[in-house]
Parts: sequence; C-alpha cells; structure tokens
Amino acid sequence: HIESDAHAARRMEEWALRWGANIDVQLDGPHRRAALRQLLRERENLLAIYDRTLSERPGVALAVVMPLQHLFAVHGRLTGYAERLDRALELAGERVDPTLRARALLVRASRSWPRYTPARGLADASEAVELARQAGDAELEGSARRVRGWIHRTQRRHAEAADEFSAALQLQRRVGDASGEARTLCALGELLRSQAKFPAAEEAFRAALQIHQSLGQRRRAAVAQHHLGAVLQDAGRLEEAMRVKLATIALLREEGDRVLEEVALCNLGNAYLYRGEHDRALECYEASLALCVELGRRMDEARTLGNVGCLHHQAGDLQRANEFFARALDLHRELGAHEPSWLLGDRATVLHEQGRLSEARSEYGRAIDAARASSNRADEARWLGFL
Repeated sequence: HIESDAHAARRMEEWALRWGANIDVQLDGPHRRAALRQLLRERENLLAIYDRTLSERPGVALAVVMPLQHLFAVHGRLTGYAERLDRALELAGERVDPTLRARALLVRASRSWPRYTPARGLADASEAVELARQAGDAELEGSARRVRGWIHRTQRRHAEAADEFSAALQLQRRVGDASGEARTLCALGELLRSQAKFPAAEEAFRAALQIHQSLGQRRRAAVAQHHLGAVLQDAGRLEEAMRVKLATIALLREEGDRVLEEVALCNLGNAYLYRGEHDRALECYEASLALCVELGRRMDEARTLGNVGCLHHQAGDLQRANEFFARALDLHRELGAHEPSWLLGDRATVLHEQGRLSEARSEYGRAIDAARASSNRADEARWLGFL
C-alpha cells in the first residue's frame, strides 16, 4: 500500500511537470483565459507537490511552482509564491537543470518581485544569461539578455540596454523566436521612447504588435498596444493615442489581465488630463486606485495618487493638490521606496504657489537629490531652475 501511494505520488509529479510546461504555452496563446482558470483549479495540487518534494527533490518543487507566477495577472500579488520560489532556488542550487534555474532567475529579476532591487535583478539576469549560453539555448539567452537590458534601461544605462537588446534580437531572429523578438522590440521601444526618439519607438511597438497578433498572443498584443498609445501621446498625436488606449483597455478586460488594466486606466487618465478633461481623468484615476487597493498594488497606488495631485494642481485647487502629493509621498516612505523626483518637485511647486517658501525650497532640494540619485539630469536641471 505504501509503495502504491509512493508510485501514485510520482505519477502525479510527472503529470504536473508535463502539465506545467504545457500551461506556459497555453497562457501565451489565444486560450489564455481558459488556461488561467485551469491554473487556478490546479493551484492547490501544485503546492501540495511542492511541499512534498522541496527537501529531497527541490528541482521538482521549483518546476511545479513556476507556473503560479502567471496568477500575478489575476491577483496582482504573489502571496507566499515568492518565498517558495526563493526557497526552491536556494535548495536546488546548481543541482537543478540549468535552463530551469535560468527561467526561475528571470522570474525573480522582475521589478514586480518582492524585495526586488536593481542590483539583485541584474545579478539574477546575468546568471541566467550565462546558464543559457552554457546550455546552448539561444532562445533562453535572448530572453535573459532582454531582461538584463530592461534593468539597464530602468537605471538609465542606455548604451548598455541598447547593446543587450541588439544581442537579444540577433539571437531571436537566428533561431526563429518570433514571440521573443516581439517582446524585445517592445523593450527597445521603451528605451527609444525614454530618449524621445518617438518615430523609432513607434516603429518598434508597431512591429511587436503585428508579430503578437499574427501569433494569436492577445495579451502580449495588448502590452505592445499599451506602449504604442503612450508614444503616440508623447508625439502629440492625442486623438490616435486615445483610440489606441481605449482599445487596449477593452482587450485587457477580455483577457482578464487586471494588473495591466490598472496601469492602462491610469495612463488613459493622463491622456484626459493632458486634454484638460478633468472629470474623465478623475474617473480613470479612481478606477485605477480601486484596482490598486483590490490587488494590493501599493506602489501603483502611490503613482496614481500623485497623478490626482497633478489634476488638482492643474485645476487650481492647491490645497487638494498638496494633500494628494503628500499622501503619495507618505506611501513611498511607508513602503521604503525612493521618492520620485517629479513628485517631490511638483509638491514643491504647489508649496511655492501657496506662499510656503521655506518648505518649497526644502522640497526642491529633496527633488534635486532624488533626481541625482537616479541619474535623471532632466529633472535635476528642471528643479535647479526653481531655486
């Protein structure tokens, strides 16, 4: 009976490993919502296998817990998941299949990961690059280089980011990884947009969108479309941007990606604010904040609170603007996050307009320090001009 139970457990593990590899493919295809529902149904089975195998076979535990990362799109947080993945990575060490370890490291290199820091993310991505290269897995190496380039971009190391994206695209095109190519084109588009190279960024986003649509990857197409709407707005093509943003939100709702829907709602609010349509902007911001609270997206909540402050500032309500800027900054401090220079500087401007000059000078000084800490020369010059 004991042998029978052990045999049944092994068969369940074998099934989970095959199923986990297959669900990753389904979640990237046209039947994503059905695959997410299936993943939710199997969650407890996967966790039970994880608990049973962690101490003696951590590689199995790592493989069966990996698919649960996709529930982030539904719940907005990974309660307990991050600790499980960290523990399996630690126990498995180098005994696990190197490509499995590389994929797990790339999950952990995400900025959405608890306890994420750029230094830790860069270390994980760099190890993944080396593991993929040693395994001769060009497709995985391309993904790892894209992630490493993305981290460089967030730290304003633009030349390093461009080199990584170029290397990733070469690998992905050589092995015919069209989906990976499209994701790298999106990352490249974000880099180009941050450098105000709007036509080139638009070209990259449109190419990515076309590839994802041709592959039936509706959720990834929505991501590319989301970025396309942002660069169209930056380029001053507001009517086109609004159409793209509205279409993106509709598609994200169809695909059940509530996390990106929240971000898209905030960005749509920004577009309405740019046009001076304060009531519509506030509706979008309030919908974004409701999702932030529901999904536990506290950093995004701080971002949107700051945007509501900008709305009240634009509308001439300095008291309400200061209240929302202060709430946003308080939330950053509570979370132990760096206070963004734009938020500090915008609050300083409100304080200055209220005649609170000493407080304003102090806040401008903090904005300049924050800009320097993030190597944001544009914000540094902007706030220096107010002193």
